[in-house]
Amino acid sequence: MFRAGHALDKPKMSRQDFESAEHVTVVSAGTGHARIDEFIARKGVQRHIKLTVPHFVAVAHILATTDMIATVPERYAMECVKPFGLIPITRNNVTDEIGGFFRLARRGRNP
Repeated sequence: MFRAGHALDKPKMSRQDFESAEHVTVVSAGTGHARIDEFIARKGVQRHIKLTVPHFVAVAHILATTDMIATVPERYAMECVKPFGLIPITRNNVTDEIGGFFRLARRGRNP
């Protein structure tokens, strides 16, 4: 997800867009989120991690005031849309080349 008005707020985000963006990530070893991070890495997707935080609590505040993006659980993203003015990254607004890991994450499958 990212703030409204972000440069990536366009009809489709490409893999190049995703990889070149500055990311904030949550370090949460052994959780579903950690497995998604591992899956992204196994697929050869290179993210520019600008900031690492220990918990999701800070992520929406950070995204609302920066140009960073984050890959977060869908439920969390949807809860942050209105209060923080954020845009969720979903399988509908990414190209097919990166859409696969968003589909897997949404379905709760083990990547």
